[in-house]
Amino acid sequence: MSKLTRLKEHIHALDDINNIMKAMKNHALFEINKMTKYLSMQDNSINTIKEVGQDFFKFYPAYLE
Repeated sequence: MSKLTRLKEHIHALDDINNIMKAMKNHALFEINKMTKYLSMQDNSINTIKEVGQDFFKFYPAYLE
């Protein structure tokens, strides 16, 4: 096999790796955006639960003992 053929094969392999890396990067960005949305919803849920708990214990302080 000539050096030129090996070089072309190597370049083709590097192009394949580049395409795979781009796809992985795009997938990671998609997942980060999705998790950011879920984290903000989770923060809102936690804050709501805390507010409900504070309101409940304001009227029923005996349950804190």
